[in-house]
Amino acid sequence: MEKLKEKIYYCWNRLLSFCWAFCFIIIGARGFGKTYRCKKHVVKDFLYNDAKFIWLRDTDAAIEELSANDGKAFFDDIFTNEERFKGVTGKIEGRNIIINGKQAGLIMPVRSFHKYKGNSFESYTNIVFDEFIPENQQQYIGDRALQFINTISTIGRTRKNFRVFMTANAIDKGDPILEMLGLNINKGFGYYTNKKKGVVLHYAENSAEFNKKNIESNAGRLASDTKYSANLLNNEFAVNDSFLFTKRKPCDIIGIYYNKLNEAVRIYRAKDGSEYYACKDLSTMGYNYLRYVFDVSQVTEDKQLVGRDVLQFLTDLMASKMLLFESRYVQKVFLSIVKGG
Repeated sequence: MEKLKEKIYYCWNRLLSFCWAFCFIIIGARGFGKTYRCKKHVVKDFLYNDAKFIWLRDTDAAIEELSANDGKAFFDDIFTNEERFKGVTGKIEGRNIIINGKQAGLIMPVRSFHKYKGNSFESYTNIVFDEFIPENQQQYIGDRALQFINTISTIGRTRKNFRVFMTANAIDKGDPILEMLGLNINKGFGYYTNKKKGVVLHYAENSAEFNKKNIESNAGRLASDTKYSANLLNNEFAVNDSFLFTKRKPCDIIGIYYNKLNEAVRIYRAKDGSEYYACKDLSTMGYNYLRYVFDVSQVTEDKQLVGRDVLQFLTDLMASKMLLFESRYVQKVFLSIVKGG
């Protein structure tokens, strides 16, 4: 029975074989066993090695949902399906995860990392950030990448003796956390790495057995032959990357524009006037005279306020389809600028 389950659901043996990594990311279909894998690992590591863990979710509301009914939803599946955990007890009391009567871990909202500053996390060696990419219908406030890195800094500080596991059902090529980690998902299913940052990501294709189970389910029957089937049944995400560029023509910079989160985009114009390019603002010290904001509260010695005519120019540039983007993240920042965000 166990071998059959392993064949159907997600197996992360190859993911963990990247021995230089400390941060492991899994993006895959809902119900494919990503979160289950992480729970199984951290509970087993605590039982056998006394390794404590921290379970992260984006918001306080998500944490409250997880801890409802003494954490029943968190423990039920692994305690029911794993023979090795037979007789093990678990519950969540407040923010504490209790296993066999001992404090095994904490649940923390990433957005509220500041509430935990000053705490000692030396004994916590596993960190799981579950559902780190929001679904399309979810709206989160603030700079999620900054919230995430502040949380990891709060927990890890100068330590190296911890590992991070991250899961997501959705894929967003412009997600700010993926951008911060330097991961560009540009070739579909497979493994993406950033050795310098110690990160490996697996965009996991469903197993044939899982697909068959999905398609034959009642939900699968409803979704079949619809625009939702590629995403819900096959873990595929239809995207159009025709507005991205790989190489710029010779060009001149025309401006650096900020949104209200102080994310910036550099706009270049090809010398022959045929195209414009939107790029990340990597060198934040250069071109001070070309740094523009649209909100008076953001004006500084190095950032000048520009009028609505400039904003209209950027909007028209987008509509003209002459503007190409370095990445989906840059596109999202640009869109937030022209929308006044």
